[in-house]
Amino acid sequence: MGIGPVAAIPAAVKAAGLQLDDIDLFEINEKDIYITQNLSFLVEGARCVSTLLYEMKRRGKDCQFGVISMCIGDTLASQFM
Repeated sequence: MGIGPVAAIPAAVKAAGLQLDDIDLFEINEKDIYITQNLSFLVEGARCVSTLLYEMKRRGKDCQFGVISMCIGDTLASQFM
C-alpha cells in the first residue's frame, strides 16, 4: 500500500470541516486487493462503500462518520466521506 492515504485522509477530513477524532470508522483498501480478486476498481469501490455503510449501521447511532481510503497505485489515493 502506498503512502497516499497518509496525507489524503487528514486533508479530506479537514475539507469536510471535521477532525480525525470525529471519524468513527475507517475502511482502508490496498490497491492490489481488487487485482488479486479479479475485480475492477469500480466494483472494489462499491464493495468498500457497502462494507463501510453496513458496519456503520451495525454499530448504530454512535457511528456517524466514516472514511474510505482506496490506494490506487504509487502515492495516489482517493477518499470518500
